Amino acid sequence: MEPKRSTFWDEFHVPLLMLAAFALGAVGTWAIMRSLSSGGPQIHRAEQLAAPPQSAPPDVSSLSRADAAKTLADWNYDRQNWSHAIDHYQEAIAAGYRLPLTVDIQYELLTHGVPFDRL
Repeated sequence: MEPKRSTFWDEFHVPLLMLAAFALGAVGTWAIMRSLSSGGPQIHRAEQLAAPPQSAPPDVSSLSRADAAKTLADWNYDRQNWSHAIDHYQEAIAAGYRLPLTVDIQYELLTHGVPFDRL
């Protein structure tokens, strides 16, 4: 009985299939990314859920000092006006406002130097 001669395909079929799969995946990913980036500006889900812009802050004249500061802080926070939001949160805490400050707000205050014992 004569030994079977191995052919090129017999020796390299697995590496060639792996290379073909990689190439197909790379080209497919490139095509998808290219089509997404050329479609113009994309609106992200967080931007769709953002509060509608207001030209003036809410009326806080009938609220207590702590509630007014918290309301203004939330309004500024929603508009990503971080420095004013932090100032108003600090004012709310100084006026006696306590929980429920969310973890995000506590993190922002702590990273800007508000002592943890005041939260």
